[in-house]
Order: sequence, then structure tokens, then C-alpha cells
Amino acid sequence: MENHNIYWWNLENLFDIENSPRRSQFLNDKLDSELIGWTQAILDQKIDNLSSIIAKFNNNNGPDILGVCEVENAHVLHLLSNKLSTLLGRNYTFSIIVEKIKEVLIRHLYTIVISTTKILKHLHYA
Repeated sequence: MENHNIYWWNLENLFDIENSPRRSQFLNDKLDSELIGWTQAILDQKIDNLSSIIAKFNNNNGPDILGVCEVENAHVLHLLSNKLSTLLGRNYTFSIIVEKIKEVLIRHLYTIVISTTKILKHLHYA
């Protein structure tokens, strides 16, 4: 039986940049002025900071499976998984987990699994 190192982390509102064309109208209305000044440079720094900590998990090998929540969209997940792949020399991919589609549509923040192993079918809802 193969062992996997599994971790969970709330990324505390990992949002895309201010005025992102990838943002839902609901979040645009809800966030209003909260993302003023949230630039690509600031997002990149947050991705760097998160990645540097995540890379230390599992004795500096990074997690085999990482569950995360409070992520705005697939774009910021691509940034995070690509950064982890580069830092650790591992091929991270992600799957968006949707247990209650109504809840996701209301909150517009996702629960994600980032993994070096394909463990779930990627779910996409338009």
C-alpha cells in the first residue's frame, strides 16, 4: 500500500486581481472596494508566500495531496499549482470539489484538492 502525505489549508480568500475579467458579477458586487489595490504583483507575492510554506510540508517535499478552500477561481489555482510544481519539481494538478452546487453559486469560493496523483475527476460547472 502506498502512503500519501495529506494536508489541509484554508488559503484565506485567495482572490484574483482587482477588476479581473474572470470574477463573477456576484463577487464584483459583494467585494465592492475590498480588492482596491489588489494588483498582479500583490497576488504574485501571496502565491510566493503560500508556496514557500506549502513546499516545506512533508519534510520539504511538499504534500502529495493538499486540500484548500476559499479560492476564487481556477486561474489563481493554476498560479499556485504551477508555482508548487516549479519549486518542488513535481507535477501538481487540481480538482474543484463541489458538494453543494447551490452553496458554491452563492459564495463563489471553492474547495480544491491539489495533488501529484489524479485522484478525482475534475468537476466544472458553468
